[in-house]
Amino acid sequence: MEMHSLVFVSLICLSFALSCQKVDNQMAIGNCDLQADKLLHVENETGTLVYTDYISGIKLSKANYFIIDTDIDNLSLPLEICNFPREEFSYLEYGDSVNVIFSGQIGLLPETVDALNLIIELRSIKEAN
Repeated sequence: MEMHSLVFVSLICLSFALSCQKVDNQMAIGNCDLQADKLLHVENETGTLVYTDYISGIKLSKANYFIIDTDIDNLSLPLEICNFPREEFSYLEYGDSVNVIFSGQIGLLPETVDALNLIIELRSIKEAN
């Protein structure tokens, strides 16, 4: 009976350790104050993450993180990330790019508005394999 108790306690400890590891590997992304009349929620979309100050042929006043070349229907503008988790992609330097899978919500603009980009609030982002 004592052997069964030892095995049981060991399994509980192992389960606890594995569950803690999963929490540590999850990325916490803060929210931003995304304000738009219409939001588009996207899940597991692909695109290219870039860190640049040059978008759509225009030089911006400062570099930021953008997702470009997405497969989202009817969206051709770059997506400026308002809550980018810099620590998750700390290796990304100016001009670098990486393919990513992301989820979040995009603030849509009226069709009459001329814009360089749209804003996205991420829920998750990870490097694509």
